[in-house]
Amino acid sequence: EHAASLILEGRAAAMVTAPIHKEALAVAGLGHPGHTEMLQALASMPGQPAPPVRMMLANPELRVVLVTIHVSLRRAIEAVTFDEVLESLRITHRAGRAWGSAAPRIAVAGLNPHAGEGGLFGDEEQRIIAPAIAAARREGIDGDLKCLATLEDNRSRMTGSFKHACFNPLQCEPDCEGGWGEFEMQRIVETG
Repeated sequence: EHAASLILEGRAAAMVTAPIHKEALAVAGLGHPGHTEMLQALASMPGQPAPPVRMMLANPELRVVLVTIHVSLRRAIEAVTFDEVLESLRITHRAGRAWGSAAPRIAVAGLNPHAGEGGLFGDEEQRIIAPAIAAARREGIDGDLKCLATLEDNRSRMTGSFKHACFNPLQCEPDCEGGWGEFEMQRIVETG
C-alpha cells in the first residue's frame, strides 16, 4: 500500500513486487486474487470505477499482455469478449507509447488452436478477436491477429514489440516459412 501511494503521489516511478501465494491471500481475506487486482484497487479513486488493468509478463526482448487475469480456464475463455480484447489493445498501445515507441506493433494471438482455422476449432477469432482488432485499427492502433508457434521462435522477428495473448499464445504453428501464421479471414500485410 505504501509503495502504491508513493507512486500515486508522484514520489516514486515504479514498484517491484515479489511472487505471492494466491491461496494465502484468499485465506487472509484480502479479497484480491493477485497483485494485478490488488494494485488496481489501490489505484482506484474513491467513488470512481476501478481503472482497467492488464497483466504484462516482460523481459528485455519480449512483452506479453494478457486479456484475462487470475481466473479459471473456463472463465478465461468466457472473458474473451470484444470489449475486453479492444480494451487490452488500447492499454497495450498506450503502454508502448509511454515506453517510447511512436507506433507500437502488437501481435494478437488466437484463442483457439490454429486461431480457429476458419471456424473449424472455434469461431471466437472471427466473432470477437478480428472485429476488436478492426476497431483498434480504426483508432490508429497497429494490431495483427497472428498465430504464434512459440514465443521463442518469433522473438527476433518482433523484438521490441508486444505480443498480446487472448488466452494461450502457444497453441498455433508457424506458417511454412517459419514465421507467423495468419488468420484465414484477414490477410495481414506486415509493415516494418
